[in-house]
Amino acid sequence: PANTNTVVTPPVPANTNIVVTPPVIGAGAADDFNNALKAEAEGRLTDAVALYQQAANQNLPQAQYQIGYMYYAGDGIQRNDPMAAAWLKKAADQGLAQAQMMMGVLYSAGRGVPQSFALSAQWYTKAAEQQYAQAQYYLAYLFVVGQGVAANEKEASNWFLRAAENGVVDAQHQIGVRLARGEGIDQDVIEGYKWLNIASFNNHEGAKKARGELIRHMSPQQVQEAQTRTGDFVRQQKAP
Repeated sequence: PANTNTVVTPPVPANTNIVVTPPVIGAGAADDFNNALKAEAEGRLTDAVALYQQAANQNLPQAQYQIGYMYYAGDGIQRNDPMAAAWLKKAADQGLAQAQMMMGVLYSAGRGVPQSFALSAQWYTKAAEQQYAQAQYYLAYLFVVGQGVAANEKEASNWFLRAAENGVVDAQHQIGVRLARGEGIDQDVIEGYKWLNIASFNNHEGAKKARGELIRHMSPQQVQEAQTRTGDFVRQQKAP
């Protein structure tokens, strides 16, 4: 296909709330955390912040992430990038994947920490290796543009594929185009069409355009096989 594979700069991720089942660090910390989630859902942000802070002070990584993200976004509390970085790092150091990804975001933007694409790549890698899909996409992006890591088309395609398999629509578009062209991965127009098809079902306009261009270079048998693989992937994702 023609040049329709402009890599989109990763967006700032949304917050992710996860209910914690006691005991984690301790029943008290988990109770505080789950009560904070309830307070936040009910719009009682002042109460939520206080409860998250109590749980974070007890070293609960999910609470450290939440309070760090709230400082990052200015959600229920005044935005404070150094405080966001401090709390997110505590959670990241305990292995929480979404906190590791957010450390990558902070180092990439230079918010609360000195800007460092090398450290950003290191944190994205930690989260990506835990199958955190957005981090896999962000890491692929760094390999495309050569920020913090040496530009490497093979590594970029590897991480785009893993993110695509984990449901990141932009990654599905990227790996579809790369497979169609053989960029950083062995050329396979059938697999390329499959991924463009999947991204198109998710309303990705770039994927729709690339799919329309690619189909003109495929036989009816290849298109049929790609459609079969698309259906197999969708059914696999829906399976319990």
